[in-house]
Amino acid sequence: MKHLLLFLPLCLVVFTTCTDPITVGSDILDGDRAAVGQLADLPFTTRVVRDDSLLVYRANGGPTLFGFTVGHSQDPIFGEWTYGVSLVPSLQINTTTRKAVLPEFVTTDDVLIDSIVLILPIDTFQGFYGPDTNNFSVRLLRLANTLSGDVNQYTSDPKPATGENLLEGTAISATSRATLVYDTIYTRPAPGAATLPHLRLKMNQTFVDEINALDSLAFANDTIFRSVFAGVYLEPTNDADGFVPIRPLPRSGQSERSGFYFFYQDPDDNDDASFYRAPLRSWRPHYVRDYTGSLAEELLNGNDDTGTLLVGGTSSLMTEITFPNFAALENALINRAESTFFKKTVAGYDYGEFPEPQVLVLYYRNNSGNLVRILDWRGVINLNQNLPTRNFLGGFQEIAGEDIFYRNGLTVQLQGLIRGGFSEPKIYLRVNPAPPRGQNSPRETDDPSRIILHSERADTTPAVLNVIFTNVGQ
Repeated sequence: MKHLLLFLPLCLVVFTTCTDPITVGSDILDGDRAAVGQLADLPFTTRVVRDDSLLVYRANGGPTLFGFTVGHSQDPIFGEWTYGVSLVPSLQINTTTRKAVLPEFVTTDDVLIDSIVLILPIDTFQGFYGPDTNNFSVRLLRLANTLSGDVNQYTSDPKPATGENLLEGTAISATSRATLVYDTIYTRPAPGAATLPHLRLKMNQTFVDEINALDSLAFANDTIFRSVFAGVYLEPTNDADGFVPIRPLPRSGQSERSGFYFFYQDPDDNDDASFYRAPLRSWRPHYVRDYTGSLAEELLNGNDDTGTLLVGGTSSLMTEITFPNFAALENALINRAESTFFKKTVAGYDYGEFPEPQVLVLYYRNNSGNLVRILDWRGVINLNQNLPTRNFLGGFQEIAGEDIFYRNGLTVQLQGLIRGGFSEPKIYLRVNPAPPRGQNSPRETDDPSRIILHSERADTTPAVLNVIFTNVGQ
């Protein structure tokens, strides 16, 4: 208690004698003060370039995509796009013996295949793209040779050699409505029969007769079977006008339905449907773009007098952004940087038929030359994971009055560029590609949508880069 009584007067003396105000940092020289600034005219240039080809099959590893896109379009802006896919079958394997399961139509003399149908589930989550996906013409061409499994394959690789068309007819119907998967030629479907949105491609009788003539040896293993039937190449005709997303692998909680179905009538049972399903071993999309005579061709050749940019999905077109110098930000600490690109309307292109993408994302090339998301995205798995993250990164389509635009944050990336931490002072604006779910794991089907944008040279709503920074001195 005695110590407390001595302490209280001492405190009173200290507090009553400290009456002059103290300004924190008052001893900092004027030349050392940090200044906050804003820059709206950081020099940059843009041009349209081809996007990188997409890896669709990894050597000795299988498909790199959960799905793919099939379709065709042609317009004076983006040119002609034709998307096909190679489909390779496999045999069912007994999980105990690890040997191929022999189908009943090769083990029983009086059982014959009635029809062969290729079932391809439609990815309704991804959605159709284009004005006419309900009915368009396709070809189902037989692969002339077995596809190699020990080399990487990309969307830009040459189309494989093909033979005759195996499809019965030419027109197919694509709808988001779930329909019956199994053939019901013999009996009515039971309650609860499998249904899903899918493409159903019936193969012609000549091919059915060929398979019926095979013996059990042809189904001994995948190697022998694919020497007889290597697979098919599905491609649209020039009459098609739209794109259909296909997802062979099921989502969580779903059963795998894709594959070649060999339907037959079994006289010894009363099953609603007797069939043998040969699942798909691999799917290898092949995307062809012909820009001849289009605006895309002019822009790719550097002939841009209108301040126009193009960006397209499925590894087609992207916009390259180059920074000639960072003299204005030499001593800057970047607080916030964001780019803004505005949608452009051009005669001859109908956004009602081919809508613009919902998200555009910025990428850069790493030391290996691969396109990766800018540093601002590091550690981000899901753009929608929370609102602050979404607002910080941007990229989503925004609307202000009559203007539609995409605003992307590049704060961390720009700071790294200023410090010279990259091999080139460039970034790339792309339609948001679906990222892989993990190392060497498949990724979702990429978005085929595309958009026309104003460049930084446009007379109205030009592309801009706004930077807020703190000048930290020498």
